[in-house]
Amino acid sequence: MTRLHDIVPDFGASATFRGGRACSREELAAHFSTPELIDPGSEPRTVTATRSTLLGASLMVGGLVTAGCAKVPEGEREVDGVRFESEVTRSGSALEVSYRVANRADVDVYVVDAIPAYANGSLQAKSANTVYVLGSGGDRAEVSKRVFALPDDKTFAQMPAVGWAEVAAGEELRRDVSVPLPLDEYRPFTDDSVPKLPDSVEEVIFCVGVLDLRDVYPEGVPTEMTGLAHSDSAAEAQQIFCSDPVPLG
Repeated sequence: MTRLHDIVPDFGASATFRGGRACSREELAAHFSTPELIDPGSEPRTVTATRSTLLGASLMVGGLVTAGCAKVPEGEREVDGVRFESEVTRSGSALEVSYRVANRADVDVYVVDAIPAYANGSLQAKSANTVYVLGSGGDRAEVSKRVFALPDDKTFAQMPAVGWAEVAAGEELRRDVSVPLPLDEYRPFTDDSVPKLPDSVEEVIFCVGVLDLRDVYPEGVPTEMTGLAHSDSAAEAQQIFCSDPVPLG
């Protein structure tokens, strides 16, 4: 039986998923549908979230840690051992994002790192400073670097693709991104498969996709590959990590 320490060997009794803080042991058992993870008679234990030790999708805003344990994104990969931390703050006319992806898994992963811009009627070169900006339900916006499943019954003259940063087992990736405010919608597809940015945005989350490509490339990722197009198979190989919501009002 998989024990709790096998799932999160380097980060204590916690795991974090889309839009959530570090979850307690009881919450973890609910997420993994394995009640045996809780030792009989033990007290629920959580990880204290501090700026120096926060290793989950917890968010610090002006020193305040916001909370909310969320579920694993439905239909997406779960990459055991990969952890995400982010700090998102509003600074004048920009949203400043600093984030870190730590790979404590036993496989290499690929973090979506560069998004193509769209200008003058065509896709431009991919850039680490470009992000997707879309809706996330209600008055919330999502600012992200990730891949998307393809819309149904659509064809494309030029398929948008993302670039990735390879993060080997035991390594980590750190990035800083500045997003102009007010947010300007930028979606990979313009149909209803990707939520539109709401007219009035009250809060925002930042998300990043982490890819486990062993199923996509069973013989190994070709060395000349530096990214991939949006596709169903890419979306299925991706785990999405998100910050907690940040108010923009």
